[in-house]
Amino acid sequence: MTKVDEVLESVLEGYASFLRERMLAPLRHQPYLVRWVQEFLLFAEQHRGYTFEQTLELFLAALGERVSITPWQIQQAADALRIYRYQYRADASRAEEARPTPTTTGTDEGQLARLQEVIRLRHYANSTEKAYLNWTRRFLAYRHQAGLTGEPTAADVKAFLTRLAMVEKVSASTQNQAFSALLLLFREVLRRDLEEMAQTVRARRGRKLPT
Repeated sequence: MTKVDEVLESVLEGYASFLRERMLAPLRHQPYLVRWVQEFLLFAEQHRGYTFEQTLELFLAALGERVSITPWQIQQAADALRIYRYQYRADASRAEEARPTPTTTGTDEGQLARLQEVIRLRHYANSTEKAYLNWTRRFLAYRHQAGLTGEPTAADVKAFLTRLAMVEKVSASTQNQAFSALLLLFREVLRRDLEEMAQTVRARRGRKLPT
């Protein structure tokens, strides 16, 4: 199982627990709601750059084209996804904000200090420095929370960016800023071969729905 698969599995398990605890649907219906969320998240990975509501509209339209899907199933999918986005994710975001920031290690602090030096030598704006250091700190904290050891890898970056897109639902520009910060970390601090990072999934900037 890849780290991306692990992120998806964790999200679905959390959503299933949320449905059970809040009794938001009959028990016999809950597995179907979880399945709709799984299908939607996989669909969203192939349709990046849209807002949640735009992606939902595209997803429901795609369901409507399946001859085996009935109108009540489309409504069930819409209900499942709005519970996921506006109730489950809202609760998860509040819990994330309340969680204390993990303590960084001496190695982490050394990497952050070297990254800050690189940024200042390049005369980046203060706002860029603050944002890049924040994303790097969050990435390193994510690795600790996930129990990852050793030097950061491209797979770690991909899992982190996937979490931002699929779990935290950040905008494309925000995800790309995080990627840029980590790209600088890898190139200038870790001195790592970036060939494998070319495969890292990045969100495309938003675009209008076709009319």
